[in-house]
Amino acid sequence: MRVDSPMISYHSLEGGKSDRVMSVDVHPDGADGAVTFATAGIGENDGGGEVRIWVLEKGADAPVYRSSLRKGHDGSVNCARWAPDGARLASAGDR
Repeated sequence: MRVDSPMISYHSLEGGKSDRVMSVDVHPDGADGAVTFATAGIGENDGGGEVRIWVLEKGADAPVYRSSLRKGHDGSVNCARWAPDGARLASAGDR
């Protein structure tokens, strides 16, 4: 697996500038070769917090956006972490 270290990463589906990603956590189960990970930061338009789930398939050049979790955060989401068994995803933020 190749890993790049971006200077700044943004939450954006179209590749345009959005708000910064504050946290990335990789799902503990990568048995099928795909890597599932969550990013936490600020939503694109309203400033509310957002957690996004992505999947990077084996051999793919870019991850695919799967879903967004927006409930419970009025401000930036600073951290998202998978439970060790991968069954739950917790997030923490400013508000």
